[in-house]
This record gives sequence, C-alpha cells and structure tokens, in this order.
Amino acid sequence: MLNDPEPDQLFFGFFFWSVCALLGALVTAGVAFTLRRFGVHLLPPQRQRDVPWTGYELFGVAAVHILAQAFAGSFLVASGLLVQIYGPDSLANFESAKGDAANRVGLWSMVVSFPLQLAGILLLLRAASGTRPYQLGLTTHRAGFNVLIGVLSWASVTPLVLALNELVSVAYKHWLEGPPEPHMLEELVKGNPLPVEWGLVFFTAIVAAPIMEELMFRGVLLRWATVLPTGADVIMGFCVLIAVAARMDTIQDAMRLDDWSALQLELQPMVFALVALFGYLWVRVAWQSTVAGGICASALLFALVHPNWPTPIPLFALGLYLGWLSYRTQSLIPSMVMHALFNSIACAELLAKP
Repeated sequence: MLNDPEPDQLFFGFFFWSVCALLGALVTAGVAFTLRRFGVHLLPPQRQRDVPWTGYELFGVAAVHILAQAFAGSFLVASGLLVQIYGPDSLANFESAKGDAANRVGLWSMVVSFPLQLAGILLLLRAASGTRPYQLGLTTHRAGFNVLIGVLSWASVTPLVLALNELVSVAYKHWLEGPPEPHMLEELVKGNPLPVEWGLVFFTAIVAAPIMEELMFRGVLLRWATVLPTGADVIMGFCVLIAVAARMDTIQDAMRLDDWSALQLELQPMVFALVALFGYLWVRVAWQSTVAGGICASALLFALVHPNWPTPIPLFALGLYLGWLSYRTQSLIPSMVMHALFNSIACAELLAKP
C-alpha cells in the first residue's frame, strides 16, 4: 500500500499539471484561431529539407561531442584551474574524480566544451558532406513564429510530461521501494554550491543542453533517420544495445548476490528499451512511415542518454513531441525554445529545494 502522503502528492500533481495543460491548450488554441482570422497560419506548409550527411558523419558527430567534453575535463584538471577555484585541498578529489568532485568536473567540462562541440559538429558536417546550417534546422526563416510555436508548445505539452513524471515517480517509489535516482546537477546543488556553480547549472540546463541535444537528436539524427529506409531500425537496435550494456556489471552483481530488489532497479533500461521496441515495430508496421519511425527511435535514444531513472520515461514522451515539432516545422528553433523552457522548470525546482 502507498503511504498517506503519496496519494495526496499524486492527486495534487495531476490536478495542478492538468489545470496547467488545459490553460496552455486554451491559450494555444486562442492564438492559433486569432492568427487564422488574419489569414496567418501558425504552422508552415510541410516541407523536407535535403539531408546530405550519411551514417559516417553520425559517428563523427558523436566522437566530436564525447572527445570535446573529455578534453575539456582533462584540461581543467591538469591546468589547475579548478584547484585555483576550489582551493589546493581539492586537488586529490579532482584527480580521483569521485563524488562531488566528479560532478563539478562534469559541470565545468560541459560548459567549457559547449562552443567546441557546436563549432566542431558544424565544421565536420560542412567539410564531410557540404551540410549547411539551415539543412539541420538552424535557420532564421519564420524565426518569430518558430519562437512562438516553441513557447506555446511548452505551455500546452510540458504540463502533460510533468504529470507523467509525477505518475512514474510515485510508481517507482512504491514498486521499487526507493526514491528516484538524482540527476548529476541535483546532486551537485545539494552540497552548497558556489554562486558561480549556480550560474553554470543554469547555463548548462537552459542554453547548452537544449542547443546541443536538439542539434544532435533532432537536427542530425532524426533528419537522417527520416530519409534512410533502415535508419530508424539501426537507431533502435543501438538503443537496445546500450540499454543492455549500460548496467551489465551491476546486473551481474545483483544476480550473483540473488538480490531481487537490486536486479529490478538495474533491469529498468533494458525493459524500457524492449517495451519501446515493440511499440516502434507496431508504428512501423501500422504507419509504414520512416518519419514516424525516426521520431520514435530518436526519442528513445534521447531518453536513454539521461541515465537517472525513472526520468527516461517522461523524457521519451517529451522526445516524441520535440521530434514531431522539429520535423513539422523543419526548424530547430521551436524545439530549442521548448526544451530550454522545460529545463527552466527543473532549475526553478532546484532553487526552491531547501
């Protein structure tokens, strides 16, 4: 049985976010109707931009992203910049890269590597395949409308995703008898972060993450999957592979110790990926659409790269909408705006926590 606070929390969360979703839907409908009265369509005619990059460039993009962040982290530690900020006593912690020190290195490296990743990906795609930014969705065409679409999407869809998050969080605590796994940034702010760290957290969540994740998942990956007949199949296979490999060591430990509770926790990514795979197969058979398949596959990979469970479940739903939004508008501006505003709620929650 759930204890007393949990049903109240679940009811309040659903009620609050349901009201927010209703208000957001009404505002969105009102804006769309008003624009139609003036002969203006909020969404543009559907189009499909050229996709000159191939699967080889996908590996290059992933390599740039990973290597740039690894280089930034190593440079920050080896150069002594972090020691200058946190004091000489912190050197051993940074060299061991454990606990709060690892989180701090991760936070600083994400911020420092962001311009390197962005420039490196764009230059790699331009050099390897002649890809221009507008083909990725980085375009100023209908910029004002695209920003508005992003804001309205945030107002109407975000409450539904957060309501789902309330549901899975309570279910997680009830069935698996443990609190949801904290995000790296959440763990960091629990340890009395410096003012500069708060600035880095906000920059990462509201600027760097939305831009990089939308560029990689909706700009590069999704567009490639929508034009290649087997592209989404490859992505789904990769998702299942990383879901299995992500916690293989801990799964084996739990099986060796015959710890059923721990095994349930460690099997989450694998089970979730397999359930999503069956849904994906149904979509591909029922709709016969590489677009729908690509949206599903890119959304699943987007969810799985966020390892703190059960967050990937609502993030999968968010990824589905962001994928549709990016494809429908052929622009990354709406999804970046919505993603940034979505993350701003998490930042507000971090500030509100005692």
